[in-house]
Amino acid sequence: MLKKRYRLVDDYLFRRLRQKGQRRYGGDLILSFLPNKLPYSRVGFIVSRRYGSAVKRNRIKRLLREALRLHWAQIIPGWDMVWVVRPSLPSSSLAEIEKKVIRLLQSAGLWRKML
Repeated sequence: MLKKRYRLVDDYLFRRLRQKGQRRYGGDLILSFLPNKLPYSRVGFIVSRRYGSAVKRNRIKRLLREALRLHWAQIIPGWDMVWVVRPSLPSSSLAEIEKKVIRLLQSAGLWRKML
């Protein structure tokens, strides 16, 4: 589980990221990111009600958090990120979500290779 300090919860931070941040599109996922001047990165998630019930929305957020947690050391620190889940994202497994997350982080330049 990601620690609370690594999570974005304030509405104004989400709005700022959506307005001023850069974006990368990965089909079912959208990554918005912006530097935060902190020694660590923070993440937030947006899952539309069109995705389904609260149970389904919370499950996909848990899977995304876990995918990020597993690779947290490889994410370049100092960035705020908002992950937007499109309703077209099927009920994916953790492995499928990990691949999509890594691909988006690499395309955004927020991924560092570990030797």
